[in-house]
Amino acid sequence: MIKKILLAITMIAMPIGTATVAGVVASPGVAGAVTPPPTTINCTVSGSVTFAAPGLSAGGTITSKSSEDTESSTTAAGTDCPTTTDALKIVSTTTPCPQTGGVPNSGDPSACLATTTKRGVTTYNIAKDPNYYDTTGSYATSGLTDLEAALAAKPIKATVDSIGVDLVFGSASEVYPTSDGGTGKCGSTDVGFDVTGNVQVKGANVGTYEELACLSNDAGPGTTGNFLSDLLGSTAVIQSATVGGDSSLTVAF
Repeated sequence: MIKKILLAITMIAMPIGTATVAGVVASPGVAGAVTPPPTTINCTVSGSVTFAAPGLSAGGTITSKSSEDTESSTTAAGTDCPTTTDALKIVSTTTPCPQTGGVPNSGDPSACLATTTKRGVTTYNIAKDPNYYDTTGSYATSGLTDLEAALAAKPIKATVDSIGVDLVFGSASEVYPTSDGGTGKCGSTDVGFDVTGNVQVKGANVGTYEELACLSNDAGPGTTGNFLSDLLGSTAVIQSATVGGDSSLTVAF
């Protein structure tokens, strides 16, 4: 694998008339050509996701901010696997609480309906904090697009066999159990995200990658320890989730 990456770097340095990036692997019939065998690296992945305080909940939380951040950190393990920890900030836009004349509408997230009573006068809290965020329902409605935006903003830096590479985002999809109409890649009890893209050295593609991030365990008030179960429930406040289970990173050169 390291020979193939180094060969790609050599090709990039050559004049355009001498070689092209598309021709990183020379044909066997060319005299003196070197064709390294294809290499696939399979890694296990572990890590955590920390949601904006106080956490994911059925009713959400109100704020005056226009966005809130979710922090993710994952590490790969295995022979020839990337040696760096991938830290990612996922920015989510908050949503205005629907209201009519300063009064929240019936059926709004419960955080939007909260009131405060002082000296006998009751006011709706949305007068000060008109936006809401981190409802459990938002995981399905905006979780994927927020993740895509964060990954597309800049490549993930990694080191493979002492060679610096970029994992460039290509596409992402949500993963659900087959019982919920999903692919079941994360098993029968976990959900997550499947991310694919190109591996680049100095801007040239030298391979592809697929990272499967499965959210298994969780923590926070009222949680059961299973992220999917609490995501579908109504009482848990999910402060963090564990990236584990079937999580993996596959890099093909």
